[in-house]
Amino acid sequence: MTQQPHQRALVEQAVQQASACYEERTSLLQLADHEGFGAVLESLCLAALLLARPSADAVGRAQRLIDAVLDTQVKVTLDPEHGAFPLAWCAQQQRGLVVADESREIVGSVLASMLNAHEKSLGQDRAFRTREAVRRAIRPADYPPPEDTAGLMLAAWLDLECGDRWRGQKLVDQLLAAGTGPLTESLWGDPRRTALTLWAIGLWQNKPQLRDHSSALLETLITDVAGSVHPGLPELFGNSTRLSKKSDDHYPCLGTWLTWHALGATPLMPTALGDPLQATLFAFPALAGLTLPPETPSRFASDVMNGTLERILPQRVVTGWSEPDLLIEASGNRATAEGCAEAGMPVAGVRWTAGQGVSAWLQCRVSRTYSARCSKRFVHLDDPGLTTIDIGQLGPGGTRMIDKGWWLSGLHFSTLGFEMTDAIRTPGGLTLKLKPTDPQPILMFVPLG
Repeated sequence: MTQQPHQRALVEQAVQQASACYEERTSLLQLADHEGFGAVLESLCLAALLLARPSADAVGRAQRLIDAVLDTQVKVTLDPEHGAFPLAWCAQQQRGLVVADESREIVGSVLASMLNAHEKSLGQDRAFRTREAVRRAIRPADYPPPEDTAGLMLAAWLDLECGDRWRGQKLVDQLLAAGTGPLTESLWGDPRRTALTLWAIGLWQNKPQLRDHSSALLETLITDVAGSVHPGLPELFGNSTRLSKKSDDHYPCLGTWLTWHALGATPLMPTALGDPLQATLFAFPALAGLTLPPETPSRFASDVMNGTLERILPQRVVTGWSEPDLLIEASGNRATAEGCAEAGMPVAGVRWTAGQGVSAWLQCRVSRTYSARCSKRFVHLDDPGLTTIDIGQLGPGGTRMIDKGWWLSGLHFSTLGFEMTDAIRTPGGLTLKLKPTDPQPILMFVPLG
């Protein structure tokens, strides 16, 4: 597949970044925070990137990486994860294997896609081993669950490629019968699952019998992403109140796709990613060869997310406010929903520019009513009880307390109807404990500069 000049440059940068983690002894990329453990999927992705810019040296390194990954596949017959690949591998087996629920579909689909694109470079014996590994990765029972669109698409594609074609077609029919509604409801605000669905759609596009079926799914997904990704921040509207703990680990999964296709105004260059292993994520769009609708770039114009935002989901309503350097969201139960949301889930989240390319974040969790709504730069809470504010990745600049609020790096944060009971500074941020003095307190946010 033909790559654009900027895509070839991304491949070169990604290979350079990820190669810094390569260990000759194991022929795997090593995890920085787990000595002796190699990253399995990331190692396979580096092999795919090497094969995307072939040379004698690159092909040899890719072959060694693939051999090392194939050796990690769980093959013990009685093992419940028979055919799966672990997240990380240690030659000494110092601890038990950690296998992700979806590692079979993800690693299996990457192996099968590499086989389709680079079988000659793999060599006859290695291609045979790879094909056998893909067959073992296909589950013998129905999986994934019906609400997992990406998993179902990958499972269907794998069956049609190397497994039970009758079952693969059955999964395709199941997905088409469900329509596009479940897709947006289950993926919204989740950059990792969104990226995985783009990968699955790319594989469907490259299979003639599935190409037409992928069009409606792609159209729905692109429309949803274009209306959710902030043009100036690495953030997806909905993500800040979707997880109980804020993390920047998942956005690069989607951001690498946007960078590859030159969408949006905030590219995630490999050299700027927080972890060198994240650079291997560029292997997914590089392998997929996804063709986007011609009008896609115009949907990601800088003014798409400017002003008031709202999303009505089956169990909650998320409201928000967007500016060039600020994104606020608040989440509350729908009136028709019974009970409260999962304990510990945030009711409000904020992302802003903290200077020097740093994007800081804030999350608000409450102990009582899961009810919050955003009105421009204000978040209104309803009987929240004891409230916790977590702030992270503040970057350069001073952080100091002022009357009824804080000067943060790049943001003035203040409250109305709260009494502060504790403030805990950490190396990476700040945790505030608040007690309401009013049944309907307010959080207020004003960017600085």
